[in-house]
Amino acid sequence: MIKIISIVENTSSFPTLKSKHGLCIYIETSKHKILFDLGPNALFLENAQKLHKGSRHTF
Repeated sequence: MIKIISIVENTSSFPTLKSKHGLCIYIETSKHKILFDLGPNALFLENAQKLHKGSRHTF
């Protein structure tokens, strides 16, 4: 199974998550965890913390 979670991109469908020009994607397989980040700042940390609260995701 592969999980792909968009952490930051140009738009946001959720009012609690911020958007920014750039792209940050978290990819998880049974063997690997990859953070692909092309954003201009550390916004991915803030959004990842918000996504992690109340979920089963482990970033």
